[in-house]
Amino acid sequence: MNRKLNMSFGTGAPVILLVFVVLCLTVLASLSLMTALSDFRLTEKSTDYTAAYYAADSAAEAWLAEVDAGLSRGTLPESVTASFPVTDRQALQVTISVTDGRLRLLEEKLTAVEVWDYDEHLPQFSDVIVE
Repeated sequence: MNRKLNMSFGTGAPVILLVFVVLCLTVLASLSLMTALSDFRLTEKSTDYTAAYYAADSAAEAWLAEVDAGLSRGTLPESVTASFPVTDRQALQVTISVTDGRLRLLEEKLTAVEVWDYDEHLPQFSDVIVE
C-alpha cells in the first residue's frame, strides 16, 4: 500500500515543446530583422530624395534672387521658365512673370524629365498558339 503513483511526462513532450518555441522565436526574430532592414533602406531612399529636392529648391531660390537683382539693375531675365534637376527622372520647374518691374512667381512644380512611353513597356504577345 505504500506505493507511490508516479505521474510525469518524461522528457519527450517538454523537449518537443521547447524546440517548437525556440523555432517560433527564431522565425519571428528573423522576420523582425528583415522588416527593420527594409524600413532602413526605405528611409535612406526618402532621405536622399528629400535632400535632392531641397537642393533643387535652393538652386531655384538662388535663380530667383539673381533675376530679382537683375530687375533692380534694369535688366530683364533671359527666360521666364527654369528647370532644376531633382533626380534623373524629375525636375523642379519654376515659372515667373515680370510685370511693371516686379517679379511674380507663377508656378513651382515637379515635372517629368522625359515623357513615359507606354507602348515601349507593354508585354509582347503573339496570337499564335504553338501545338
